[in-house]
This record gives sequence, structure tokens and C-alpha cells, in this order.
Amino acid sequence: MGERVPDDLIPVYTALHAVLRARLSLAHLLDPVPREPRKWVPLAKQYLALAEHALVAKE
Repeated sequence: MGERVPDDLIPVYTALHAVLRARLSLAHLLDPVPREPRKWVPLAKQYLALAEHALVAKE
């Protein structure tokens, strides 16, 4: 739309997307036979750490 996103919203968007990715990673475990089940929890934790870092760095 041509408008600039305020700088203080960037960390919020970063955290939002990281939390979404964590949720999608964990959703793989809901499959009847998840592919690579040991992969998803550590990956979700990495995304949540990224989200936390984005919000803490904002302060």
C-alpha cells in the first residue's frame, strides 16, 4: 500500500511469524505417522527462541 511499517512493529511481526512456524512444526506430530518425529520439537523450540529474542531485543 506504499506505507512504511513503523520500526517498532518489525520485532512483533518477526515474533508472530516465528511463533506461527513453531506451531506449524508441532502440527507435524499430529499426523498419523509423522515423518522425522524427533525433528519437530527441537525446531519449534528454535523458532520460539527466535520469537523471544525478537521481543526482548525490542526493549
